[in-house]
Amino acid sequence: DVVDYDYYRIATSVNVGATVTYKNVEFTVNNVNDYTFYGNQYLEEASFANLGSIGIHALAGSSELASVNIAEGVTSIGDYAFYGCDALENVFLRGDSFNIADSPNVFPEGVTIEGRCDGAKAYAEKYNFKYDDCSVLAEGKLDDNYTWTLLNNGSLTIVGTGDMPVLDGESPWSEYADKVKFVFFDIESGSIGDYAFYN
Repeated sequence: DVVDYDYYRIATSVNVGATVTYKNVEFTVNNVNDYTFYGNQYLEEASFANLGSIGIHALAGSSELASVNIAEGVTSIGDYAFYGCDALENVFLRGDSFNIADSPNVFPEGVTIEGRCDGAKAYAEKYNFKYDDCSVLAEGKLDDNYTWTLLNNGSLTIVGTGDMPVLDGESPWSEYADKVKFVFFDIESGSIGDYAFYN
């Protein structure tokens, strides 16, 4: 589990996946524990993927937190997890299924929940949060091992196994360059190919 180290009290950005490296040692991550980043006044962005749960009050009171991305593999989000994160305007849920605590206090008032799953939409409707049902703007395959998807909120996700193929010339998403706001990689045992973001 990700636990309460002093480092996490001063971090400005955290990216927590199935493993994290701390002081050159790699750890397997099962959950983000209750109160892990509680009251972090420096944290500005956070991303989570491929872990079990985000605990109660896990990031509550992180007053500068402006960007949250939660990907496939996160099974549950605890009560008050993002409560008091007053700079937070959007939470992007990239997975197909989330178990969000049955409480209006998981997120601060005024947040827009962006996602593509029924659970997130039902939560937003029940507790009067704005909801943006992210539709697919474009998608495709690079080869048998790699796919890409661009949603209308500007998120480009690239998923694959092994090394990404070298893209000679323009990448298939280059025609949407003015739409791409952020890029997510879900790459297993591989690397990003040459010219992937050229032009």
